[in-house]
Amino acid sequence: MIFFKQTDITISFQNYRKHGGLPGFYQLISQPQIRIECVNGLIDTIINRDLIPYFKIKNITLLQKILAFAFDNIGNQFSSTNIINYLNTNTNYKNISAKTVDTYLSYLIDGFLFL
Repeated sequence: MIFFKQTDITISFQNYRKHGGLPGFYQLISQPQIRIECVNGLIDTIINRDLIPYFKIKNITLLQKILAFAFDNIGNQFSSTNIINYLNTNTNYKNISAKTVDTYLSYLIDGFLFL
């Protein structure tokens, strides 16, 4: 509540939901483009420094496409089949197995990029 200079806990919680809880983000409330760049940088760091080396991921572009699909569908239920259909329709990935998609999703979950 101190960060958002609010005494009303309801308003403070709304600010937290809207702007996030990452350290320092409260200073960037009026700069949404910088916040977006910070989040993108954090995601790139997790992918490039954590997930790719740890899991020895070879197809980085596929991982990014699956992550983009998951982010575009936050709040919606989806399955490996939904992702495969998306990849078949919107990308050059035509023969991706459900096992591959499930494996890549598990990597993203292990990296806490989504639950």
